Amino acid sequence: MTRTGVAVGVVFVAVLVAGALALNRVDGTDGTREDVAQPVVSGDAVDPQPDGRQTAVHMRLQDDLDRPEDGWCLDVVGSGPHIRFDMPLIAHNIKPGLYADEAVEFTAEGQIRFPAYPGYCVTVMGLNEFALPGAALMLKKCGEDIPFLNASKFQTFELLDDGMVQLKGTDLCITVGDESQRTFDPTHRWRTLYVERRADCDPSRSRWAFVRP
Repeated sequence: MTRTGVAVGVVFVAVLVAGALALNRVDGTDGTREDVAQPVVSGDAVDPQPDGRQTAVHMRLQDDLDRPEDGWCLDVVGSGPHIRFDMPLIAHNIKPGLYADEAVEFTAEGQIRFPAYPGYCVTVMGLNEFALPGAALMLKKCGEDIPFLNASKFQTFELLDDGMVQLKGTDLCITVGDESQRTFDPTHRWRTLYVERRADCDPSRSRWAFVRP
């Protein structure tokens, strides 16, 4: 190879390395990549609605389970421009502040929405008219009615006195799996999220609170 060819190759590799470093840029000193999921708010400063109401909160599991340092909340897979609407929602350890993929509002109609993703509602993945225990939850367009999915039937919930979040008209409640696993960051964990019959729910994995950080 000529010297010119070697030089071009070195420059090309340098560009690739620089791009990779930029993609994996870290914020702070903890070595995480949370910069790709920009927080909608930080600490206890929550962006109010035009009428002054504070609506963005965590849907937080009341029991911290194996994350005593931060706890668990409802989370959308992905971050920044890489949000995965095609994948089930999960429980994720709570990140500092209130990030777009963890910030929800529980509406007066019983819908659970993510303000950062307008027009989408948390949806139990039933088939046609019915949902079964073990069904996952995903973000679907609010009120969507498409072949095999009448989403409006699976998008309204009620918060029961014991903290369980139940799909209206059913005995199915939102719960998290009994195991956790690391994400791309070894300090972060995730759990499956699904519905289970209320009588069969483990309270430690099924009691929720809608709280501001």
